[in-house]
Amino acid sequence: MARIIGGALRAAPDGHLLDLRSGHGARVLYAMHSATCPECRDYIRALAANSDLLEWGGHLTILVRDSLDAARSVYENTNGPGAQIAEVLADPGRSVPLADGAIAVTDEWGEVYFESPPTSGHQELPPPEEIVNWVRFVAIQCPECVNVEGDWRNV
Repeated sequence: MARIIGGALRAAPDGHLLDLRSGHGARVLYAMHSATCPECRDYIRALAANSDLLEWGGHLTILVRDSLDAARSVYENTNGPGAQIAEVLADPGRSVPLADGAIAVTDEWGEVYFESPPTSGHQELPPPEEIVNWVRFVAIQCPECVNVEGDWRNV
């Protein structure tokens, strides 16, 4: 059975509710170790710097396991004036079932296509190019066939 991630969380900077199953295209979810973790912030910048992520319709979504104020700090550090490169969501209750330091790629309905194991350090995180490959994989899936290995192969 497929794993689904969904729910609505408060988004920085203004606190509006954002449903994780809104929008089109793949969603890259990254759960920070903490809002002040410099290595997490470096990893987010590396992901955001890869223009192929946006080209394939990917949405970078950062989960901050802290207050909306902490999420605002990450948002301001991640997004420049007039250019939003990542959605930053406050998840103090840990409602998204993703381990701290883990990254997942879901389709627009929340189905998980890739999830990294929890990490204690940042050297185990997949490189941005691997994440883009998963976003590209999600983008080319045929909805009628479910996925590349769908039931159509038995027809």
